[in-house]
Amino acid sequence: MHDAAGGLVSARRGLTGTVVPLEDKPKSRCRKWELRANLPRQGKKYPKRTRRFEGTWTQAQAALREFIAEVESETAKPDGRALFSDYADAWHARRVELGMLSKRTLERESAPLAALKMHLGDKRLCEVTHRDIEDCYSALMSGDNPSGKPYAPWTVATAHQKLCAMLNSAVRDGTLPSSPADKVRRPRVPEKEKRVPTTAEVDAMLDAMDFSDPRNVMVLLCAECGLRRSEALMVSPADFDGSRVHVTKAAEDDGTPKPTKNVMVREVPAPPRTKAVLGSLEGDGPICKMKPHSLSVWWANTAKSHGMEGVTLHGLRHAYATRLAEAGVHPKVMMSLGGWRTIEVCMSIYTHVHSSALDDAVSKAFS
Repeated sequence: MHDAAGGLVSARRGLTGTVVPLEDKPKSRCRKWELRANLPRQGKKYPKRTRRFEGTWTQAQAALREFIAEVESETAKPDGRALFSDYADAWHARRVELGMLSKRTLERESAPLAALKMHLGDKRLCEVTHRDIEDCYSALMSGDNPSGKPYAPWTVATAHQKLCAMLNSAVRDGTLPSSPADKVRRPRVPEKEKRVPTTAEVDAMLDAMDFSDPRNVMVLLCAECGLRRSEALMVSPADFDGSRVHVTKAAEDDGTPKPTKNVMVREVPAPPRTKAVLGSLEGDGPICKMKPHSLSVWWANTAKSHGMEGVTLHGLRHAYATRLAEAGVHPKVMMSLGGWRTIEVCMSIYTHVHSSALDDAVSKAFS
């Protein structure tokens, strides 16, 4: 049937289609068309299938009906009786095709899926139960996995995360009525204690640094401007206007530029030390030409020599937020400076209370 815009709507699956003229002529005289079949929405994308056609307007309408029927048959709803391994492969391939995975995420996703398929692959997707999943996790942690070595809890937790994403996708596309993983308790992962340095520790570290080394400039930007590692790596001397650092992009895992997290472009006022360092630099390219992972490896091997053992580059960003909070900066201002999406994330996750702050609070209350 026709929709209000003159296109076609499939009554069976709700797919829509339109006929687009390719010649600047009235419909009655146009003989070249493009047939467009709109596929179901995939995340934030609206994929289409197109085909060229030559003929009259009436013939093009009939051809569009046939084209939509053809697309429907090719994109038929997945069958829940498909094997787990087949659905997992198709799900992974679809994510790759839609560009939903970075190179690093792609590498990390392949291993957990291979481990899951090793134990669940021969089962039909609709027959997988929560007990099957729990047995699979137990087997992985006992060493029955592709590597032959017992999986650590965090590795099993990663596999659980991927499995939940896949089964939730199966629920959304109507393949499964519900996800059996919903009844599975997520493997417990012992949390590593994160150390956030005090303001005095950060200042002492920066006082001893040689900023002729561009890697140390990255540390400075994380500590005194609260930049993320990926954002610091994209900063060039041209991004500093004499008083503020313009944060416009971030580094992908392979070092190529990408939008900042939350797509928030911001200007961060630079403290005196940062002004002096950035003001002495010249050039248009990034200050430090390293990939994010390489910078983290360097810092992991260097932190101890600066009295920062157990502190990550992201931990310096936490220290920046804590420093602002201790100075009484309004949460809304903090949110803008750090590029956080919500005040809740800024205050509950990134700000920390040091023991000295507790002592000061009690002294002030009882003085």
